[in-house]
Amino acid sequence: MKQLIRHIANLGLLLAFTTLAVTGVMSFVLPFSITTARVHIVFGLVTLVLVGMHLATRLDYFTRIARQSVDFKAKKKPQVPRWLVASIVIVWAGLLAVAFYGTRPGSDLIAVGYEAQHAAEIFRASPQTAYEQVGETVRVATLSAEKGEVVIEVEVEYRTDQARQPAAAIWAQTTGNDSKMIETLYVDQALAYSDTPNWNGKPTPRHHILPIWRHRYRDVNGVDPTGDTDAITSATPEHSFSIEKTLASDDSEIVICLEFNAAGDANAAYPDKDLGQPSVLYTALIDLSSDQAYYLMSRTAHGGGAESDGQPRYGFDDLTTAKDLIEKVLVKIRRPSGQSSSPGG
Repeated sequence: MKQLIRHIANLGLLLAFTTLAVTGVMSFVLPFSITTARVHIVFGLVTLVLVGMHLATRLDYFTRIARQSVDFKAKKKPQVPRWLVASIVIVWAGLLAVAFYGTRPGSDLIAVGYEAQHAAEIFRASPQTAYEQVGETVRVATLSAEKGEVVIEVEVEYRTDQARQPAAAIWAQTTGNDSKMIETLYVDQALAYSDTPNWNGKPTPRHHILPIWRHRYRDVNGVDPTGDTDAITSATPEHSFSIEKTLASDDSEIVICLEFNAAGDANAAYPDKDLGQPSVLYTALIDLSSDQAYYLMSRTAHGGGAESDGQPRYGFDDLTTAKDLIEKVLVKIRRPSGQSSSPGG
């Protein structure tokens, strides 16, 4: 029985370790993938079980090494020199400390990985933003930093069942002709980790999929869609915003924006079978000083031809299915319980 367990552990560890090694390298050099992460986690657990089985068959060995290493009165020479055991423990502890505290050379290694090299283009939602999808309805909520006093909820309801959810981004921006992005609240996970994600089966620049959002996102990350650093936007203090500070204000107006794009919806005006019709922009002007609780977002513009400048295009004559994809987008403002609010729209 012991021999059988040893064979299972040895062969299983070979395969599990190979899988862990491959997915680990992929996680390091490629954009985040939930599939890669899932495979890595599953085989991490498998490896844990197999290592446990292997250690169980060698328990006598480890017990003997430990006993000999601490028994300084024994006359018999230890099977494994104490200096070797101590050296291995010290190296292990040192590597653990380097990894835990992020010191060199561990930090140098991380600096050459995909996450560090592409930090400006990677989007991760604020810890205060929650996302939920129920059927064809997507709900995104973000709270203010002041004990959750103000909550913005955006509910996106599609008109029909979608075989594949359209790519989408939701963000808040300032008002006026020179409006700037305050913060991105949500980006479809398929587009969140790379400026050239795999979309509709092929690598596609993100500013071809959601051009309006991607150009606005430059206000936050300081990198335009071509990869050039823009020293006139986020590098300057006057363009520094946060949704928390904005929501804590009593007299601010902001605009909530939704841009979405369905893959493969080509028509006569936009015949590209991969890109299809352009993205569509929905907006709502939110008065944070008002007691209005509900805002219905309206279809405002589209992103056809906005790849180069990010400017919304108006008029929907050339759009067919793209302009009718959404049933409604509702923005709800939840204020402190002591503050009155009444439905409006």
